[in-house]
Amino acid sequence: MLVQFQVEGDQLVALQPVLLDSGAQLVFDHCGRPIPERGLGQAGFAALLSLGGTRRAYVKLSAVALFAPSISA
Repeated sequence: MLVQFQVEGDQLVALQPVLLDSGAQLVFDHCGRPIPERGLGQAGFAALLSLGGTRRAYVKLSAVALFAPSISA
């Protein structure tokens, strides 16, 4: 099974335990929609990296303009 998600900010933190237990292949839309002002240490981005370490998670590099205001569409 493959499950696709669109999360934003730190939403992934609460979902992470359930996703780990699911055994499904995971796809995260829009780079996980981090909040740029919070930098690389934000909890949601850390959760995304952790899930990536399971080798069951994929991140779609799409819609960067949604969360990177310095990029003009």
